Amino acid sequence: MKTYAIRLWIPLALGSLALGCSDAMQFKEQVTAAVDSNPTDTTLDPNKPQSTKTSGKTAPDSETSSSPKTAGTGTSEIPNTQGTGGTVYDGQDPQDPATYPADNASQSAQSAKQLFASCDSSTGGIVADVYELPAQTKALPDFNTLTALDQVCVEQLNISDRDFTEGFPGVPDLVEWFGLDMRFRIYAPQQGAYTFTLRSDDGSILTIDGKTVVNNDGTHSVTTKAGVIALSKGYHDVHLRYFQGPRYRIALELLWTVPGTSSVSYIPKANISRPQ
Repeated sequence: MKTYAIRLWIPLALGSLALGCSDAMQFKEQVTAAVDSNPTDTTLDPNKPQSTKTSGKTAPDSETSSSPKTAGTGTSEIPNTQGTGGTVYDGQDPQDPATYPADNASQSAQSAKQLFASCDSSTGGIVADVYELPAQTKALPDFNTLTALDQVCVEQLNISDRDFTEGFPGVPDLVEWFGLDMRFRIYAPQQGAYTFTLRSDDGSILTIDGKTVVNNDGTHSVTTKAGVIALSKGYHDVHLRYFQGPRYRIALELLWTVPGTSSVSYIPKANISRPQ
């Protein structure tokens, strides 16, 4: 720190030649004392390790953070995301699908593979029973009165408006007049009021912990509705019912807005797990 004192004093002393000798010496002593009283060196030393910031996000109580859970293993993943992941629609109106930007990467991935896969340990956490419905169905039926034809899984509900011609693994010819009874769990990263946005063609109803959050039922083209529910931090049971009317267009997107943010985003895959 003496180097700093010398560097500061020399130009200041030279600029003070008009002062009396005693005044100059007094000024030098004041500068030296000021430098010595502040020993902090703000210069970054490249050989000195610097502190790094952490996200400040915590795992669920009584659990420790580890690698994400593989679906179907029966273990709990510890998501550390906070409404991130997938496509984020910052500042967009969740009620107006026209304001959503195109999700080209998601659409390309959907076109390259079958939307719904047979359930095994490598497939997604959303489990859906598949039902055939009578033609001209106008609203979601009571699936408890029907017999499922197949069971499929999906990683994320990010099915934007598109043609649906591939059917399901067990019933490839079923492309219209079908229903999906979906169950899964989501992990809420913090306590607060969550907004869930449900966009579908045709009807859909979202229920969380037994409470209806969004009712988007009926035969219609792509329609977006949203609802709000207070959630505690942790896991919550989700029940989503959907039906497809006449061929060929299909859409089913579930998005959320985490408390304290304005972003509308797909629920991250890390926050979705199999039902218990």
